[in-house]
Formats: sequence, C-alpha cells, structure tokens
Amino acid sequence: MNYKSQLGYIMDLLEITGKDLAHKINVDRTLVSKWKNNARQIKPNNVHFNNVIQALIDFNHERKDSILDRFFHKVYPKEDRNEPDYLEVCLHLWLDGHELGNFNNVNDWRTSKHALYATNVEIYQGNQGKRDAIIDFFNYALDMPAGQEIFISDYETQNWLFEDESYYSLYQDKIQQLIKIGHRLTIIHHMSSIDNQPKTIGLRKFNIYYSGNVTSYYNDTYKDVTQEPSIYIIHRQMAMTSICSDLIEDHRYITMLRDPFSISHYVKTFVGRLQHAKLLVSSFSLHANNLSGFKDEWHSIGMKSNMYYSVPQLPLPVFSEDLLQRIFKENNIKESSQQLLLTTFRQNQNLFFNAIDSHDVDLIIDQEELEFMFESPLVTLQEISSICRTKVTISQDLFRDIIKHVCIVQSKYPRLHITIMPFSQARLVQNIALWVFEDKRLYTINMIEGSNFVVSDAPMILTYVQEYLKQLLMENENDDTLCHYLD
Repeated sequence: MNYKSQLGYIMDLLEITGKDLAHKINVDRTLVSKWKNNARQIKPNNVHFNNVIQALIDFNHERKDSILDRFFHKVYPKEDRNEPDYLEVCLHLWLDGHELGNFNNVNDWRTSKHALYATNVEIYQGNQGKRDAIIDFFNYALDMPAGQEIFISDYETQNWLFEDESYYSLYQDKIQQLIKIGHRLTIIHHMSSIDNQPKTIGLRKFNIYYSGNVTSYYNDTYKDVTQEPSIYIIHRQMAMTSICSDLIEDHRYITMLRDPFSISHYVKTFVGRLQHAKLLVSSFSLHANNLSGFKDEWHSIGMKSNMYYSVPQLPLPVFSEDLLQRIFKENNIKESSQQLLLTTFRQNQNLFFNAIDSHDVDLIIDQEELEFMFESPLVTLQEISSICRTKVTISQDLFRDIIKHVCIVQSKYPRLHITIMPFSQARLVQNIALWVFEDKRLYTINMIEGSNFVVSDAPMILTYVQEYLKQLLMENENDDTLCHYLD
C-alpha cells in the first residue's frame, strides 16, 4: 500500500517542510526526509523522538489555530484534552503507529487523482438546519485565535435567512463579533440568489467596511446554480457546504467538514468563483499610505451625472478655506492633520462645485443635529474630527458664520437643493458621510470611527442607495430653509 509516514502526515497538516523541522531539532534535513518518506522509521527508542514531538508542538503553537488539538480530538477521543501533556501523549501514540485510533486511512489521497478517503461529517437539514449550522460555524470561528481567514459564497436563495425575523439580527451580530476580534472575511454576493438586496448585502451595516477586515465581491452573471453548493470556510479549520435543489425547506442539506482535503478543495472552488466576481467595495485608510490610491480612484470619476450628498452634519465642501483656517485657530490640530484636511477639502470642493455648475445636487442635513448645534456653546464637527482623528469643536459664533456661508453658497447656485429632515428616519445615512454619483460611484466616510474612505461602483449598491435617498427626499422635504434656522 502506498502511503506517507505518520510524521509526514503531521508535517503536511502543520504545513512545515523537512528543512523547517531539521532546523528546529538541529539534524540534517536528509534524515527528516527519510523519516517523512518512511525510508527510516522514527520510533520512541530513537534519540531524536522526543525532540521531534516537542518541535511539532512548537509549530502547532506558532500557528495559533490549535490544528493538532482538533485533529487528535477526532483520532483519540478518549484522551483528556485538559491534561497539560495532551499533545505529547497523542503524538507519541501517532508516531509510534501502533494505535492510530479512529484514523483508519493514511493513504496518500492528497496527491492521488483516484484515491478514496474517509472523513467525519456533520449533517444538518432544512432551513432551520442551515440557520443552526451557520451559528455553529460562526461560534467555532469565534473560539479561534484572531486572524483567521473566513470565506463565504452563498449561492442559495435567502429564504432561510429572513423567514425568522430575529435571526438576521443574530447573523449580523456574529459578523460584527468576528470582525471585532480580528478575523478577516471575504464574501461573494451572488445577484441571482438575492431576494432582498438591502438585507442581503447589509447596506444598513455599512460600518463593517470600515474595519479593514471585510472584502466583498459580487457576481451578477446569471447562471443556473441549483447544483452549485454554497460555501462557508474557516481556512485550514472547517468547511461548511449547503445545497438546495428547489425551494422545499426539507430539501436543503448542509454538511460540516473538518478534514484538510475537503477544506483545501472548497478553498480552490471559492478562488475559482472569485475569478468571475468584481470588487463590491474598496476601502482606503485615512491614516495610511493607501490614501493616495483613494485619490487616484476618486479623481477618475466623471462629473456628468447627478449627485446626491448626504451627511449628518454640514459637509466639508461647503466651507471656505478662510473658515477652515479659523477652525484650525480654535483647535490644537497637528500640522500633518491640517495638510490632510486641506487636501481633502480642496479635492471634495472641486468635485462638489463642478457638479452643481451643471447638474442638480441634493444636500440632506439632519434637522435634529442642526437644532442641537444651534443650542450648543461648542459645536463638534464630526467629519473634520474623523479626518483629523481628534475631536474638533468650534464656537457658536464660528458655527453661525459657517451657516451664513452655506446660505450664500445656496443662493449663488440655484441647482443646489438643501433638504432638512430628521435622520432618525434615515438609518442608512446616520453617522455616515455619503456621496452618490448616479451610475458612477458611491463614496462614504464613517463619522464615528472615521478611519477609512469607502468607494464602490457596484450597481447592486448604487441602485439601492439612489432609490433610498430619492424616497427620503420625497417623503421628508421640509419647507424651512437653512437660513430660517439663523433667524
């Protein structure tokens, strides 16, 4: 029977080379090669046996994913994982080869095109089964050390996600927890499987794209995907697949796998799907070198379309440079932040005024926030605070001068329409500065944690946001002008 040694299997599992192990235990790598290929056995009476075990334990610890612990839990379920020498005991049994426990096949199925292999799987059924499987998947990931790579590609219609009203909130909460502890998510959204765009792509959860830990793609190419499995993967840890040949709930079957061969197979499948997908959102950090990348991408946008601009406070472009200098004088803003703010101001102002020279522009201002600012002795400027990464406040006198300036701008540009409305009715735009160029790009900045610009040209986002803002404008127009609040 053609097979690798027990040591070779563990080395492959840990993704270490013979050179790595040889260096760790200070032996020639040709000796490790003989052990791995079973040309020479590594047994308990070998002088290097204990050193090999300790080296493998060290490699397992360096990975920070407990892969050996989870592997041996399946192979030797009777061994107590709480014992401090658990891995040492299991590796001794495994390398000795007399007791392979529940692992009954060490054939080289990873390189053979025709080999069969045995693995343990967990099966779930129906819409409720998929909901349970997803939560089990997320909880498993939450127990892993930070930095796990998670891949999601869900081909199926989303009735399993939305038929339980409380479940979608739980689903989003789990996503937020994964991001918070430092896992990285790559998601492919499939247009042909979307029943409810706003919920499916999580537009009301825009803040996930400001973490730097989420990369989303979309695939709008229509194809019959009834025989294609949905895939959820924790790289090197777990793969979950789901398939439903029709809309009958009980005909949905979900499989959870943990063997490295299955995980590797589905990672390749996921990568194949990425080749046909487009980036949904680009994220650019305000305080890192890739700000120049944002400038290049943003400047490539044509100014031949209508623009909607929505913020919870007065937008930066309607200020003047003189007003900005007064803001600097009232605050202890670092020189580097001043330069960043001036650069952002000039670029945004250029875009803003080019647009309203030839097209209608709708500017939406939060009524409740505006009234609060008129009553406050010190007014916090959220957008500028986000860009400078420090709290920026201005006096009531300077705030009123800014409002007067905006009123002058509005009178000068009849194509500029300012709508004042309570943002409590507009959850999407709360705490987010939002520009939308129709048929072009969407640009946002998070007003609370403000560490990133976000840019998207995906039709599935642009179409929804445009319709959302148009509906808000129709339903919430207020006859009171901005100058009315000065009076």
